Parts: sequence; C-alpha cells; structure tokens
Amino acid sequence: MAVFTLLPYQNTYIAEWYSTTNFTNRKALFLSRYLRNGDIYRSLIQFDLQQIPPLSTIETAELELTMYRNEVTKSTTVTAHRLLSNWTGNQVVWNTQPNYSAEPDSEILISPKTLSTQRINITSLVKGWHNGSIPN
Repeated sequence: MAVFTLLPYQNTYIAEWYSTTNFTNRKALFLSRYLRNGDIYRSLIQFDLQQIPPLSTIETAELELTMYRNEVTKSTTVTAHRLLSNWTGNQVVWNTQPNYSAEPDSEILISPKTLSTQRINITSLVKGWHNGSIPN
C-alpha cells in the first residue's frame, strides 16, 4: 500500500478581528478563537490531488495539524468544512472569505493547553475530491 503525503499548494488564514488583512505566506496557520469574542481565526487549505494516481483507492486521509500554541481555557471543537467557492491565498480576507458548508466534514476535540500533533480524519472529503463528486 502506497502512502502519499500532500502538502498544500495554497494556504492562508483569515481573522475576524482583522477583517481586511491578508495573512498569506506566514509560518503558521491559526484557527479557533484567540481570547475573546470577535476574535475568530479560520485556516484555508487547498491541495493538488493530481499527485494521486487516478485509479488509486483512498483508504484513509488525515489532515495533520501540529499545534505549537494553545491558549484556550476549555476544550474546543475544531472542524473541517468543505469550501463551496474558489479563493486565492494572497487576496482572501475575512470580509471576502469563500462560502463553506455549514455541516463539518470532520471534527476533533482539543483539550486546553494541548501542544501536540492532531489528526482530523477527512477520508470522505478526499475520496469525493478524488472521484470528482465534491469540487476541490
């Protein structure tokens, strides 16, 4: 069984508090809430799935997140949502963020002060991208 590791070819984060600021080409992506209301962060990630051979069978797909900072004081659910419209990393901001599915494709619970690698199972989403039933 072959294992593929795909790095995003486009990624950025957007911040509610900084609604007109573009955060592309940063060393880290942010998500969730920082410390107060109105301070929500979302990360946008896009992968080039053409690296996966067309007749491949996808058994498992995980989004790996390495956490290096976690200041929440209670457990937080992190969700992965499919985007419903195109976006460009060096142009998108909170005020122009793409539409996304309200229903998450996957989620994990992050405990306070957790600093480790977390994996979100996105197998169904990646299978849909790969077979063309879900736009990537």
